[in-house]
Amino acid sequence: MHDFLTDLEKAELRRLADNPHALEAIKKVLLAGIYQQGTLTKGKAQPLYNWAVGVTLNQTQDAMGRPKDNPPEYEKIGQRVFAITEGLNYLEGGFKEIETYKTTKVKEPTKNQAR
Repeated sequence: MHDFLTDLEKAELRRLADNPHALEAIKKVLLAGIYQQGTLTKGKAQPLYNWAVGVTLNQTQDAMGRPKDNPPEYEKIGQRVFAITEGLNYLEGGFKEIETYKTTKVKEPTKNQAR
């Protein structure tokens, strides 16, 4: 990845990596739609509002919420859940890659007081 980024892009990634609050905010925005699905918040609980459950319901129910006449293809459901999970892992890997751009501070040698 480092080969196809311009120097300016690398500098911007370094600025982002050096600002943990900005990086965390970006993570929250990009991942909230996935990770917060199905979590309880103030108001009415909506446990079916979850990406994994949604994948299953799309295969087992029609648009009106009625069970489909044909049995679901569980292998396809598993493949879709696996694909989404893989995508999440790659996205998390991208965030870890951004963190590799963080500026490392060189510790200055301390002077020996005895000299």
